[in-house]
Amino acid sequence: MWSAATPRFRFGSLRHKEDCVPFKIIASQCTGCSACEPLCPNVAISEKEGSFVIEATKCTECVGHFDEPQCVAACPVDNTCVVDTSLPRYQAPG
Repeated sequence: MWSAATPRFRFGSLRHKEDCVPFKIIASQCTGCSACEPLCPNVAISEKEGSFVIEATKCTECVGHFDEPQCVAACPVDNTCVVDTSLPRYQAPG
């Protein structure tokens, strides 16, 4: 889980969740290393058939938790966790 040693958390620079778009993992590039899964504060990442996927309805780009998406920061393969421009922006409930 998270601890005081968790990197990239800065209180003063958090954006609003309404400014977010969900991320996706490019399955053909995912090595299945699982580095991203435990870092997701929204529990949006899970394993499926040997690679990992992001549940778009849960992804908020880590806004409110971190300055940058933790899946991007943790992934050892560049451009594997990317913005899913085919989906609408996150909308805060009610």
